[in-house]
Amino acid sequence: MRILFNGDSFTEGKDLGNNYLNQRYSAKICKALDIEEVNLAKCGSSNDRITRTTLDYCLDNKVDMIIICWSYPDRLMYTGDAPSKEDSQSKLHWKSTSVKRATYYKDKRWISFYRDIWTDEMMRHNFIINCLMIQEFCQNRDIKLIMSHICPPDIYKGITIDPLFKMITTLDQEGFVAPPKMDTGDGIHPNAIMHSKFAKELLSRL
Repeated sequence: MRILFNGDSFTEGKDLGNNYLNQRYSAKICKALDIEEVNLAKCGSSNDRITRTTLDYCLDNKVDMIIICWSYPDRLMYTGDAPSKEDSQSKLHWKSTSVKRATYYKDKRWISFYRDIWTDEMMRHNFIINCLMIQEFCQNRDIKLIMSHICPPDIYKGITIDPLFKMITTLDQEGFVAPPKMDTGDGIHPNAIMHSKFAKELLSRL
């Protein structure tokens, strides 16, 4: 059995310390099932990246189940110059941005982009499209799918009344699994106890 995990810093195990590879929820699930862990999560990931890397992996590898914890809808990935020659052999390097990052750095280009183009409605619809792509892919290949997301409910406010979202709830094989409370010193990422609780909840659905 092979389970593919994908997401952002939460699924990667951010702020769990040096032993994060053993403490994150994906590792606990794989240990309980005695299977190899396949975790593609990356800190700062956008939902587009999660979808892209999930599909890329599954096209070349056999997967029995996919567990995705979606990221914040405002996150975007784009290509820019690599930070250094040591960091990448390519001139292009994947970077991440968000409303919070644009505001913090007072980046007028991204601030205007989020105001005029990547609006709340666009974010919600992009999230829906990513969900539908993954779900249709899993259905066509008979792959079991479990999805969750790290965001507080107000971030996706209004999404449940969207006609496309009704399609998601019809297609979804498991429904969204409630994520653990964000309970660490930094107030952003769940601690090891929360990862254990989330792993237990997911295991009950396998």
